[in-house]
Amino acid sequence: MKDGLYSFRGEQYSVAGGTVNLNVNSLTYTGDIDGWKYIILGHVVKNHAGLVAYGPADDLHWFWIDDEGGCDTQYNAIVKWNGADFLVHGGRLRTDYTGFTYDPQNTNIWYHITYGQVWGDGEITDISIEGGTITRNVANGVVQ
Repeated sequence: MKDGLYSFRGEQYSVAGGTVNLNVNSLTYTGDIDGWKYIILGHVVKNHAGLVAYGPADDLHWFWIDDEGGCDTQYNAIVKWNGADFLVHGGRLRTDYTGFTYDPQNTNIWYHITYGQVWGDGEITDISIEGGTITRNVANGVVQ
């Protein structure tokens, strides 16, 4: 039996050397069409839908996992995670982004993002564009 991901009774398992590899506890590249899967104790975790960290402690990257245990590289949204709101684009938390963006699932709602996290109280109710610069919550010409 080749090492990889195998299905048994509707569940998926990471197999190495012919047995379930109970040492797999992370986001793992399966090496096939399944792509990346979230695996704990050798078992693909389903019904998780959320962010999962991957990489060494000093260089963690966060990815969106769907409720089938796979990394959804097409997922774009503002997501609530651990009590805060974050920008997920292309299936990953955009810690490299600071600026203004609309909610990928509702283009009428805008947010100020700082290193991937929604800044302040969240949704921007008024947008002003002056000289190509976007400002937030403008009332009578004053940024709130």
